[in-house]
Amino acid sequence: MTSVSRNDIHHQAVTLIMETIGRILEANGTRVIITPAESRLKPYDLLVDGHRVTIRGAMTSVGPHQVTVGGRCYQYNYRSFHFNLHVRKKPIDTDFVVCACLEANGGRKLVLRDFFAFPRSVYPGKVFSLHVGRGSYHGRLVSYRNTWQGLISMLHHKPPQETQVS
Repeated sequence: MTSVSRNDIHHQAVTLIMETIGRILEANGTRVIITPAESRLKPYDLLVDGHRVTIRGAMTSVGPHQVTVGGRCYQYNYRSFHFNLHVRKKPIDTDFVVCACLEANGGRKLVLRDFFAFPRSVYPGKVFSLHVGRGSYHGRLVSYRNTWQGLISMLHHKPPQETQVS
C-alpha cells in the first residue's frame, strides 16, 4: 500500500469538499461563488460568497488503549480521526469548518467517508477527535454530520464578511 503524505491529504480533502459543496448548493438552488484561497498562509481554504470556510482532512490513526475492569486488564487498538482547529495554539479565524474523514481507496486516491460541516462558533475547542467504534457518533456535533444545512443556513441568514483577497 502506498502511503499518503499530509499535503496530499489536505489537497484531496479541499478538492473533494469543494466539488461536493458546489454540487449540493447548486442542487439546492443556492447560487454561490466558491473561490480557493490563493495562499496556504490564509487561515481558510475557500471563500463561499465571502464566508471563510476552513477544511480539515484526516485519515484514521490507530492508538493503543488499555482498560482495567474487575481487576482484569484489557488492551486493544482503536481507530480515530483527529482534526486540528488551531494554528500555533490559536483557534483558527474562520466562519465555517468542514472536517473530512478520509479513507484510502487503493493507492494514493482518497474517498470521503464522513464529514462534519459546522459553524466555528458551535465548537470553540482546539482539537476535534472522532473515535471510530462499533456504534455511531453521538457527540455535540451529531446534528452537523454528513449534512450541509449549517452552511446553507449561514449563507441565507448571515451577511458575508468583508474579506480582502490579495
